[in-house]
Amino acid sequence: MGLGIGSNGVVGIRQQLIGATVDPTVTTPWVKFGDAASVLTVVDDTAEIAAAGLSSIATNGDVYKLDNTSGISEAFIRWNANEILMQSGVTWALSCYMRGTGTGRLDVNAGTWSGTATAAFTAGYTRRTSIGTVTTVTNRFRLGVSAGGVGFFIMMQAEIGLEATSYQLRLT
Repeated sequence: MGLGIGSNGVVGIRQQLIGATVDPTVTTPWVKFGDAASVLTVVDDTAEIAAAGLSSIATNGDVYKLDNTSGISEAFIRWNANEILMQSGVTWALSCYMRGTGTGRLDVNAGTWSGTATAAFTAGYTRRTSIGTVTTVTNRFRLGVSAGGVGFFIMMQAEIGLEATSYQLRLT
């Protein structure tokens, strides 16, 4: 998994775009923290991916699953790869397709995030976005699941700017 740089669709303008692979096979570079009882895995979710119309992009049907059903507090995963340290004072648009039970979180792991971070999960995949500004240079993209919940995540991306463009495949 690595850094993906994409265009925002406007000729002559290029922006920083960071995206996780759409066909995960391992949990790295995501790091789990928060409730110790939570479990991070990669699971086959082919039926739900197809139902959401995402199977032409997420071709292997695998997604990240953060199971916090045994948790008593919120559990998180953050992208720990160094290439996605998010610059302080810059507006970022975070986006991710997610589904599950309980409440999901989409924000950053350090400092203050000015965007709306939480939303109730839905049974099927929904693209969630959160736009905000970070306050420290050590920020990394973070996803969370409330105590007692389970979250399924795919096609995460962070890009500089005031809007989350449509999902762009990660360059390798």
